[in-house]
Amino acid sequence: MEAIAIIGMGCRFPKAQDIESFWRLLKEGLDAITEIPIQRWDINDLYTPKAGTPGKTVSRWGGFLDNIDHFDPDFFEIPVGDAQRIDPHHRLVLEVAWESLENAGIVPHTLAGSKTGVFIGMSQSDHNRLLYKDISAIDAEDGPHTFLCFVANRLSYLLNLQGPSLAIDTACSSSLVAVHLACESLRTGESNLAITGGVSLRLSPEESIALSLKGMLSPDGRCKTFDAEANGFVRGEGCGIVVLKRLDDALKDRDNILAVIRGSAVNHNGLSHGITSPNGLAQQRLLQQALENAEVSPNQIGYVETHGTASALGDAIEYKALKTILMPNREPDQPCWLGSVKSSIGHLEAAAGIASLIKATLSLQHRQIFPNLHIKQVNPYISLAGTTFSIPTALEPWTSSTESRFAGVSSFGFGGTNCHVILEEAPLLPRKSITPMERPLHLLTLSAKSEKALLDLANLYRENLQNSDANFSLADFCFSANTGRTHFDHRLAVVAESQAVLVEKLATIAHQTDILGRDKKRSLKGQQPKIVFLFPGQGTQYLNSCRQLYETQPTFRAILDRCQEILRPYLDQPLLKILYPEYQNTATHLLTETAYTQPALFALEYALAELWKSWGIIPDAVMGYSLGEYVAACVAGVFSLEDALSLVAQRGHLMQSLSPQGVMVEVLADVTQVETAIAPYRYKVAIAAVNSPKNIIISGEIEAVEAVVATLQNDNIKTRKLNYNLAFHSPLMEPVATAFKPIASTITYSSPKIRIISPITAQPIQAEIATPEYWCNQIHQPVRFADSIKTLDHQGYKVFVEVGPQSLLLAMGRECLDPGVGVWLTGASSDGSDWLQLLQNLATLYLQGVPVDWHGFDRDYPRNWQLLPTYPFQKQRYWFDQDANSFYQTTPLSNPVSNPEIACQNSLKTPSNPDLKTTLNSDSTDDLASLVLTPTAESIQNWIVNWLHQNLPGEIQLTDNSKSGKSFLDYGLKSIGAVKLAKDLEQLLGRSLEATIVWNFPTIESLALHLAGDPENPVSTVEEEHKKLISPFPVGKKAMQFSLLYFASNEAEFKDDKYRLLIESSQFADKHGFSAVWIPERHFHAFGGLYPNPAVLGSALAMVTDRIRIRAGSVVLPLHNPIRVAEEWAVVDNLSQGRVDVAFARGWNPNDFVLAPNQFANSAEVMFSGIKTVQKLWQGESILLQNGIGKETETRIYPLPKQQEIAIWITCTGGKERFVEAGAMGANVLTALLFQPIEELAEKIACYRESLAKNGYDAEAGQVTLMLHTFIGEDMNLVRHKVRKPFTAYLESSVNLWRHGITNLEGLESKERVHLLAYAFERYFQTSALIGTPESCGLMVQQLQAIGVDEIACLIDFGIDSDSIMASLYSLKKLKEKSELMRVSSDCHLNQSLTEKEKPLINLEPSQTSPKWIIDRQGKPNAKLRLFGFPHGGGDISVFKNWSNRLPPDVEVYAIGLAPQTYTGSQPTFEYLTPLVADLAEFLLPYLDLEFAFYGHSLGALINFELCRYLRRHHHKQPIHFFVGAQHAPQLLYPYPSLENLSHSDLLKFVKDLTNIELSNSVGEDDPFLQVLLNSLKVASVLQKDHYSYTEEKPLDCPITSFVGCGDKFLNQDHLSAWRVHTNKSFKLHQVDGKHLFLDSHQEQILQLISQELLAYQPFPNS
Repeated sequence: MEAIAIIGMGCRFPKAQDIESFWRLLKEGLDAITEIPIQRWDINDLYTPKAGTPGKTVSRWGGFLDNIDHFDPDFFEIPVGDAQRIDPHHRLVLEVAWESLENAGIVPHTLAGSKTGVFIGMSQSDHNRLLYKDISAIDAEDGPHTFLCFVANRLSYLLNLQGPSLAIDTACSSSLVAVHLACESLRTGESNLAITGGVSLRLSPEESIALSLKGMLSPDGRCKTFDAEANGFVRGEGCGIVVLKRLDDALKDRDNILAVIRGSAVNHNGLSHGITSPNGLAQQRLLQQALENAEVSPNQIGYVETHGTASALGDAIEYKALKTILMPNREPDQPCWLGSVKSSIGHLEAAAGIASLIKATLSLQHRQIFPNLHIKQVNPYISLAGTTFSIPTALEPWTSSTESRFAGVSSFGFGGTNCHVILEEAPLLPRKSITPMERPLHLLTLSAKSEKALLDLANLYRENLQNSDANFSLADFCFSANTGRTHFDHRLAVVAESQAVLVEKLATIAHQTDILGRDKKRSLKGQQPKIVFLFPGQGTQYLNSCRQLYETQPTFRAILDRCQEILRPYLDQPLLKILYPEYQNTATHLLTETAYTQPALFALEYALAELWKSWGIIPDAVMGYSLGEYVAACVAGVFSLEDALSLVAQRGHLMQSLSPQGVMVEVLADVTQVETAIAPYRYKVAIAAVNSPKNIIISGEIEAVEAVVATLQNDNIKTRKLNYNLAFHSPLMEPVATAFKPIASTITYSSPKIRIISPITAQPIQAEIATPEYWCNQIHQPVRFADSIKTLDHQGYKVFVEVGPQSLLLAMGRECLDPGVGVWLTGASSDGSDWLQLLQNLATLYLQGVPVDWHGFDRDYPRNWQLLPTYPFQKQRYWFDQDANSFYQTTPLSNPVSNPEIACQNSLKTPSNPDLKTTLNSDSTDDLASLVLTPTAESIQNWIVNWLHQNLPGEIQLTDNSKSGKSFLDYGLKSIGAVKLAKDLEQLLGRSLEATIVWNFPTIESLALHLAGDPENPVSTVEEEHKKLISPFPVGKKAMQFSLLYFASNEAEFKDDKYRLLIESSQFADKHGFSAVWIPERHFHAFGGLYPNPAVLGSALAMVTDRIRIRAGSVVLPLHNPIRVAEEWAVVDNLSQGRVDVAFARGWNPNDFVLAPNQFANSAEVMFSGIKTVQKLWQGESILLQNGIGKETETRIYPLPKQQEIAIWITCTGGKERFVEAGAMGANVLTALLFQPIEELAEKIACYRESLAKNGYDAEAGQVTLMLHTFIGEDMNLVRHKVRKPFTAYLESSVNLWRHGITNLEGLESKERVHLLAYAFERYFQTSALIGTPESCGLMVQQLQAIGVDEIACLIDFGIDSDSIMASLYSLKKLKEKSELMRVSSDCHLNQSLTEKEKPLINLEPSQTSPKWIIDRQGKPNAKLRLFGFPHGGGDISVFKNWSNRLPPDVEVYAIGLAPQTYTGSQPTFEYLTPLVADLAEFLLPYLDLEFAFYGHSLGALINFELCRYLRRHHHKQPIHFFVGAQHAPQLLYPYPSLENLSHSDLLKFVKDLTNIELSNSVGEDDPFLQVLLNSLKVASVLQKDHYSYTEEKPLDCPITSFVGCGDKFLNQDHLSAWRVHTNKSFKLHQVDGKHLFLDSHQEQILQLISQELLAYQPFPNS
């Protein structure tokens, strides 16, 4: 058999709370038996000295654990209500298993997803009998609370272990059989690690009475194994757990091996004298089989831990079997000791075998034979004569004549199942030798889940240190703590040079006082911070820089040695001789010469960076100052170390040899003052660096700089000359840059692999940095350090680590940001104490929550595992009958409670936590009865508060709840708890309540008022509250985003152009301001067959779109390898220039899992684990995977994506917990109305945003995307006709998605089926889809915006033909634009009409001088020209929405339009153009402070024309260019037909010709859309045809450019050519391939032509 190593142990045994105290109890021969505690049951009621008395027991004794009713639910993340009812066996296993893993040096969370098996022996549970005594109080969750399997399953669930998880019941042999099965699982490869053992507790007396009647219990309560007076056993309780691993693996991993299981065997007695009687022959066969399996000779066994239950007959049978098997061929000098742990702690029954195994392991470890208690005279049926057997009565040394010691452990089950295990002592492993290279200081980290636990842990460590032996190693102690413990959020970190100092510091921490240095405690909140490495330039180097590190840190030393070898061709002296000269002559030392300074400084900084990285501190971004930028680029992967050193060495040589003498001066003034001072000398003096707002470096020729300094000093500005004789970053460096160009051109460059900030531009930089030109310019360009720091801060970088031989940058960096912003960690120390500074920095990073690779931290040193204290659980009493004085009531109630008023009193309990205050006086029976008999709002409120105290985690504060306004969700109440609260309220009030009542009335006060029926304070339901838009978060502040989503209807499957809709509609969305396109994944079950891999089509879309986001929606991650997901979408991200987002789903239908059937059961866990992997890979991190030969290999994705971080969505289609999970990880949400009504969605969104806030994220930053079936048209009847058949078919194929409990249409008659589908269609059409006209769907958009939806993902292809879908997109665009001009008022009702935005997404602003105008200012900070855009009559200014971004950088766009309220009814506010223009001119004057141009479309062009003439007459202003779109010259006749004379059909044709919108003949004149459209047309008609008269004036003094659509039904080139007479400058006419309203469809063409004209204007921008 393959040997199995025991690498960790934990226990709770009578009078032994851990392994150490158990060893002491055994060694000292202590008796752990006591009288039965009154907390268990009153033994005086049950005891009798007379054997065989019914209902009585002859034993008053037992081995008991203390406080088994206490538990730490917060640690194990178990709700209080559950913790009170979970079987204490299960709770005990959780605690001891955790301790055993800590004992093994295994961090539990590292086992997540692993093949770790759990095998727990447990037999009967008294707890179930107690819990189920009152069947009316049974809870819905009591199955998981009590079922036997959960003793193992709960541990597997907690730690996400994916090996076997078994509970084993073979009575007394359960735990040893569990060990046997665990070993078998390891040997077969089913498990790679096993957690195994057993647990048994005594909570009630029934079994004791049964065992007493059978004569098995010792009346005197002592287990006298092998003694002549043996009279039965005494019952004990406890829990023992061991951690097992294959021996070869344990040796390879250098685990702390405690003992080795060489083999084991299990059998059954078969047919014997009785089912509970022992069978000697079966025991012999068992022993023989175990020895054979272990390949151990019988005479090698030196100790047997026997079953030994102190039965005179049973002991004799067991002894005979041992003698028969073990004694043959045994020499006289081969003793064999016999013992039984039951004599010390009693018979632990299901946990007896594991107690024996742990005892035998301790014997092997300490080479001691522990005394067997209560032996006076050996059992007469046991003869030791002629054997080498001995029964120890005192502590004996374990001597052995064999090379290794072996022990056997027996455990025999009450029902006949026997087990024997062969143990061998652990192999002697050489301790890692001590190397002379050792750091002088060490860092200890401790953490816990609460502040109190952290202080307790510090005390435990202090005591451990004080009691350590002579072999103590501080390095091993800290290594073991750092690598072998979970790192929780409450943390401390201590730097110490000795054991004594560490003890002192821990004592200080334990007393909660300030401690020396930077050792401190911290509680983490929210996300881990982003780190940036800052690399300083010249000036930080000094003789013996980082010498302490070089002499004591192998990684650092190796890198410097490597740099020296690379630099040998470039330097006259070896690098290390320059850094660490034997004779330190600082006046003339080479380190002061630039040719040597720069490569030496680079090598130091690079070695420090690599050292940080070896400790797991990986920067999220890097930034270098001057020379430091080379280190930053090398760390970011721009060039190799060899190339970097070549560049730096030659650069330094050129600077020293070519550049003339110069000087650099620090000036304490702002940039403006310095620029003014150097202006006269701008060719001789330059700003070399802006270090902070008041710290500027100037550089240049000596005389010129001195003159500038004199000027500054005259203004009382302080200056300081720097110790440089070269003028870096000044014009004097240009000869160097020229000479450097051919050198820089020989280097191989790559794009940076991590974010790098250029100090030249103060912005992130990508491909530009990978060019020779960049590095040549870098030589003489100024260093914008201050702006770079601000950029980093704005991008969320909060931890700044200076990576250099001393600190230079941090003081300047702090001055750039507000006080208290950022965590600033200095470089190494110039006083030689490099380790102190580095370890203090590492401690700070740890306290900030930055993950540290503690194995990497100590990888260079020989370290050995050392046993440490285990976690101090913060336990309080949690019991299902919280007020009971004992677990078991021995005296029956004479008057069982039947009165509901009295019964209620038992559930109204006073909180045990004194910090939790309520107004309920639970000591007053009258008050309680009054509460039930007269339910007032106040009394019910108090009852609810009290209920929450008992059922929510202990740390939750419930003070003055009636006024807090907090929801039940705020207090942590989950769905199961809400149902339980509703059920308990039902019992209290004696009336039926809805299970969802807690969510309907989500605060304590509102629920109490509702239940009391308070007439003065009527309470509305959630639905009513929702209508008032009550939300804990602001709503309606952002315009609704629209995206397109595809689900691949089956209709397209057989078409040659099946992907046309996807491509063309995505291009449409890209042009017209949609936010994203969502590409789904195949769903094998029903539909979606056209998209087996979204990344493939994502790549296609990346090549045919420019702006729109490309989203995978959704990737069912359990079906895929997350590495491939990250890699594929990284390619799409590169192709799209950083436009990728991904939604993930867990999957829901088992038929979808044909590619990964094993992932279905735990798809949620797989998804979340996979997301973390995708995120890590996306950010450039590596993961460890096994290669083809089982070796762990670092794996990364190539290429790296364009975006440093990927935005993710979680597909949430279930309950609130799905939304809460998404919020907890800071993800966005993708959901659908098909699964839930809007009211329910509103509640889930609120939960989601609360979860975001609680987990440290910006609640408003999270995006909720809602998928809606979408088809928008201009004719509602046509829309219904188009949609009904495909949408009904979709509903029929997806019946299991409906919200009404219908899962199957099979068996329905045709009429019933049709009726049901018709009902479903109408319901979903009206409430759950975006189907209709832009006007009819406006309310739906408003409702969704009101409840917090940020984006509508329009599912457009659910069966409608592609051409109709493409045509409908124009109407969808109109709805989108309409919604962008709307917002939901904070106090409006869902059925209110839309209100205009106060400040919408397009910056819509009302006029300050006129209420008639609105403006969208698309400003740019450096704009030199402003283009004003005017839409057609009744047109929307959003048509100009994206213009500013698509015009030259110096051109900004202001879109102007009539405010919407201008068009009320059919009468326009302005009936004449003259007053309109005058009003508009006054409105525009404040915005005419720059050069300006006008673009007007149709009526907008006429308004512009008259505006130009008005401004010239009254304000002497005119535009630099006038653009006309689709408008006849003003002197021509009105070319459009009169609306009044058109028939209805002609009117519809006119609308189509003018707007491209085709309306059905069935559209009546009262149709809302037609009315709005006609009002717009009437405005244009009234202003132009009826009330406008052209008067001749002199032409405009600006060029005119006109545009006409070649498909325009009303205008031709002649209409536009006639504008020629209105300009003294140039005139141009352009034709576009559009109709009358061509701006949307041909925006790119128009903007290109406008850009050409504006760029030709000489004063702008080329002047």
